Amino acid sequence: MVWAKGEKKKGRAQPATRKELEPFHRATHYLAVFALTLPLFCGIAASQALHPSYGILRSTDNGKSWKQGFRGDFDADHLVIDKSGHILAVTTIVTPSRMFSHLYASHEGSETWKRVTLPRISPSGDLVLDLLATPDGSIFALLDKGILRTDDGGNTWTVAATTLPVGLRSLRLGPNDSLLGFSPDGLYESGDGGKNWQSQGFKNQELDGGITLPNGTVLVTFKCRLFAASLSHDSSSELPHFEDDCPNSKQFAVDAHGLLFANTPNGILKFDPAGKTWKKVLAFKDVVAPLGIAVSPGGDVYAVILKGISRPTLFHSADAGETWQAIQKLDPGVTISQFAFASDGTVYAGLTSFGD
Repeated sequence: MVWAKGEKKKGRAQPATRKELEPFHRATHYLAVFALTLPLFCGIAASQALHPSYGILRSTDNGKSWKQGFRGDFDADHLVIDKSGHILAVTTIVTPSRMFSHLYASHEGSETWKRVTLPRISPSGDLVLDLLATPDGSIFALLDKGILRTDDGGNTWTVAATTLPVGLRSLRLGPNDSLLGFSPDGLYESGDGGKNWQSQGFKNQELDGGITLPNGTVLVTFKCRLFAASLSHDSSSELPHFEDDCPNSKQFAVDAHGLLFANTPNGILKFDPAGKTWKKVLAFKDVVAPLGIAVSPGGDVYAVILKGISRPTLFHSADAGETWQAIQKLDPGVTISQFAFASDGTVYAGLTSFGD
């Protein structure tokens, strides 16, 4: 997200340019973490090669080395790949008068990107709140006043919906390829591509979001609690979670076997839904800020962690989270906001500054 000069985010004035932004984020990041821990930590040994400050990177060796895939002044707020290899990326821009999004498209293996213009469906219709790629090859773009759909990687768009549940802010794939929508008003499901929505409970719970397990169970997070909801049986149950932590949907990922991974301030945990037990698979002794986690279709797990006051580190596991390697360090004040996995094994990483 790019903030214009004089605009405010959560009450703080934001600089206008990348050159001005970098020292701001670096200073606030160091001060915040230093308040939590006095000892200085060097961080786990990893590659010391610096990334470009922002942009979209790609790796063909499971994250060990990266190549610039898109320009270095780009904050990737959303990043998806469809089954045909089309890539869509979104950055959000704030000016004194409005917020809007820029959308760009490319393809696996391509060096070129093009700007995509979305059809306007409302006066504020050019702000993209979320992107979702589905197994059938479609990509849905959630806007403030509706949903757009493309089946050709962004070349053409159709209006999927102009009436949405109140406050809908994120989309996920639901059971039987339905759409799930999360809002402060609760959980909603659409079986017709977003045209009609049915409430699935959790009214007025201000949901953080959620993910769907391979068996169709939907995991929902809100108010530091984690629930497993069976939409077909209209039931839900609270899952046990770890002490002294507040789960957030961005810190959960699931693999094709239904194993759930959580990136927490105490380390990375794995949950076996069958046994309903958590296992800590990567532990830290010092203060940790979890910055995201994702699982590739092949089962590799990627997690970004800020350990102590060292630079954010990308960790990788190739054995379902049992063992981990620190494979890459990021620039100070920068994290991977989005992972996207191509069918040829290429990993794409969208970078953004802390808090975006």
